Amino acid sequence: MDHEALVAQLNDLLNLEYAGLLGRLDQIHPFVEWADAVAVPVFRQIVADEEHARRRLTEAIEAEGGTPRPPRPDPTSARVHYLDVRYILPLLLDEQRRRIAAYEAAAGQIPSDRPSAPVVSELLQQHRSHLDRLEALVERLGPVPEPAGAAKDHDA
Repeated sequence: MDHEALVAQLNDLLNLEYAGLLGRLDQIHPFVEWADAVAVPVFRQIVADEEHARRRLTEAIEAEGGTPRPPRPDPTSARVHYLDVRYILPLLLDEQRRRIAAYEAAAGQIPSDRPSAPVVSELLQQHRSHLDRLEALVERLGPVPEPAGAAKDHDA
């Protein structure tokens, strides 16, 4: 992998850390009922880890002699502010799976002797851990509730 392609791939990973719901979890303020409060510390840890990942990727890009690109937030993530946490969880799971796939692809292409290789590997493990925690939350909290007033008979 040449230098420019390596830096571009690291910048793409950095953008993933800013884009979407996971990158804005601290800003979307999901609605959490008292019974679902177990999600709050998980979300706080993910937010802290996201900030750490951004710093690590920025350092890796600079260690490779590149310049971090400005982030391009995903505007579609703006549609989920203040929604029930159980509605947001499946969206977070999907996004986390896409991130893991991107990190796996990068880890398979970055030569192991590059300064950025251990950073990508570390962050891949972190994202896998987040996926496990999010899946455990879905299992614990249960399915997305029906909206109030929704028709019980969907065929009628």
